[in-house]
Amino acid sequence: MSKYKLGKQVFENVPPTLSIKGIEMFVFDMAGTCVDENGLVYKIMNKTLEEYNIQLDDIREIGGFSKKQVIRNRVDYDFKIKREAIRGVNRTKYLKGLPEETVDEEIKQFVTNQIYRKFQKNLLESYNMRGNLDTYPGVYNLFHNLRERDITVCLNTGYPEHIATTIINKLGFKGLINGYIASDMVEKGRPEPYMINKLMSDNNITDPKNVIKVGDTVVDMLEGINANVRYNVGVLTGVNNRDELWRSGADLVLPSVNDINKLLL
Repeated sequence: MSKYKLGKQVFENVPPTLSIKGIEMFVFDMAGTCVDENGLVYKIMNKTLEEYNIQLDDIREIGGFSKKQVIRNRVDYDFKIKREAIRGVNRTKYLKGLPEETVDEEIKQFVTNQIYRKFQKNLLESYNMRGNLDTYPGVYNLFHNLRERDITVCLNTGYPEHIATTIINKLGFKGLINGYIASDMVEKGRPEPYMINKLMSDNNITDPKNVIKVGDTVVDMLEGINANVRYNVGVLTGVNNRDELWRSGADLVLPSVNDINKLLL
């Protein structure tokens, strides 16, 4: 039996309508929400980390976050449990008289940057292969429907800017959206609200209560809460399940973005 939730109300079978009166902008996450890349980002991240003998415990660590921050988090954790071995291999660095913490940070930053460059290279190669990228059903129609209502359509992502641009160009989004932003284009990525704030500023929108955020991850919902948007809409095409999205602050949870088309008033 299908269930839909709006605020504290749960609707069985018959979904609620979604009032967009006064809404000026929708902000959509990319991969897992609008873009179907068949979980490639998770596979490539795991493969790249494994090349450095670093394990990814849970793919939900990746969903929605800045990918560089995901790598740094794993490097920090790995360094903590392998500190003595790492310091032994790099002992000449520690003999220069600098504080150990300074050398630790230098090593972690170097390794993070090295892994991140490899991850981006591997991901771009995979995305450029035919058949690895597509949109979820209804995405183009939804963007068109919103634009016809004079609603601004924007994308945001935890990918770096050049990968976001590659995806947008490959899928032909450019003429359908008003703008996009990547996590490396602001001070901090999700769950901080900076990407949404920047998109609002770029599109001359002053009230976050005139914005709706749509995403497939817990961190998407937290981003929307931190930005104080009117509605956080979760979709089930990505990494997090219905309960996880609800608990993280979703106002509405739907099977996919295509269902938003059916709810527009």
